[in-house]
Amino acid sequence: MAASKTNYVVIPTKESEESTVLVFNYPPLLIPTDVYQPELQKEYLKFQFDLADLGVIFEDHITDYVGLYFLNHQDHFFLSREYPYLKFEHRSLYYYKKFQQSTPELDLREYRLVLIMDEERADFWLEKEGKLFLMNCFEFTSEYDILYFVSNILKQYEILAKECSLFLQKISGNHEATIKLLSQYFHTLPFPS
Repeated sequence: MAASKTNYVVIPTKESEESTVLVFNYPPLLIPTDVYQPELQKEYLKFQFDLADLGVIFEDHITDYVGLYFLNHQDHFFLSREYPYLKFEHRSLYYYKKFQQSTPELDLREYRLVLIMDEERADFWLEKEGKLFLMNCFEFTSEYDILYFVSNILKQYEILAKECSLFLQKISGNHEATIKLLSQYFHTLPFPS
């Protein structure tokens, strides 16, 4: 998958001097915690990415996984010069943690598919009974692309639409047509606030 045009967004905070950088150039690489070895970060990443492109590597812990992601040296250098205190997080992992902190208890369906959408890309993860099953992203040009990808994800894992709740979070862009279309086929819910 090609990198997005924008690799990150900075979220400044008023409470402290630290700003959060949400990285979303590629999906995070998830490694089970029980087999993860920090000294092998590059070895893990080289199976999916060109080592010359890696730059600065970050890791984040979620449930039973360590998520690895990176930012190229130029972007990291620029951000480090512009902001005195930075915290780096991958956008998918950031929203995953937010979702876990506020997941609605009333939703009793076996599967949950969560879409985090901007103008041309959707980060997503799939959970089964609250356990992370899959995390990735896809690029789209219309609401029909999103419908296709959601349908295809469920088909690949042999999940019936009635067994899955679809949570939608709009980061940027107008997605009213997407929400209307998806609601015709799936049990859609807004991302918990």
